[in-house]
Amino acid sequence: MRPTTALRALTCFLLRALALGCAALLGACSTTSPTASTPPVSAAAVGEYRAGSGILKGYLAAGEMPDSLALVAAPPAAGSAAQAADDAATRQLTALAAGPRGALARKDANLHFPAAASVYACALGVQVSEADTPNLNMLLRRTLTDAGLATYKAKNHYQRTRPFVALKLPS
Repeated sequence: MRPTTALRALTCFLLRALALGCAALLGACSTTSPTASTPPVSAAAVGEYRAGSGILKGYLAAGEMPDSLALVAAPPAAGSAAQAADDAATRQLTALAAGPRGALARKDANLHFPAAASVYACALGVQVSEADTPNLNMLLRRTLTDAGLATYKAKNHYQRTRPFVALKLPS
């Protein structure tokens, strides 16, 4: 698996696993104990990762992040068969940009809330929103931050120019 693909797969896996697991747990909890603490469901209560970004603080401290460098192989060497395969896949996917697959990719690339939560609506059978599912919405927002930040150790180490940039293609 190519490094960029592996990072995306890791991020998607973390988000889906946490969302589905927590959705099941939240669905099983029909009552709240008077002594149970209420988790924050507002952006103001959680705070932003970086002021003005709209990205909420995650759950994990920097030292608790998964080690993406240990999980992701080095990118292919310049001129290698693996690099040629990456380039070919990039050209092939770029050709799909004007069609339905390109439209879906653009929708999936929107990681800003509330749009980012919409990808779970079909699988969960419920619209995920701050109003309708405040706990799940907050879980997804904060987990997205953790998943995104967990990728930076490998990204910063490898400093790979993405194939579409190297090939001067639109993203």
